[in-house]
Amino acid sequence: MTNLLAGTEVEARSLRWEVVSATQLGQQTLYRLRCLEGELRGAEFDILHPFESVEPVIRDLRPDKAAPLPNWLVYHQAFLLEQSLSGDALLAVQPGRLRVEAYQLVPVLRAIRMSRVRKRRN
Repeated sequence: MTNLLAGTEVEARSLRWEVVSATQLGQQTLYRLRCLEGELRGAEFDILHPFESVEPVIRDLRPDKAAPLPNWLVYHQAFLLEQSLSGDALLAVQPGRLRVEAYQLVPVLRAIRMSRVRKRRN
């Protein structure tokens, strides 16, 4: 098994975890995992693989089957937001305590004017 990326959902010790980080230590990999369920939810543990089993959770994707309505609504809202914003929109998640300085705008505007990478949808 190759190193798992941060954010990957895995199963270890009969629980679901999220990989926080992975550090290669010779033949072993030290995984920092955050528990996603049960009484340990939110707790982080270090697990040394292959001494302990760490297996990625494989989802059975079924494009022919409808997803639950709340999942579809979130995806649809994200799609509409992406379509409504122009390529030169400046956005902030929480604009409250930001102070924009003139010298900061030059690199931001250059980055916005660059062509955007589009993900190919299969």
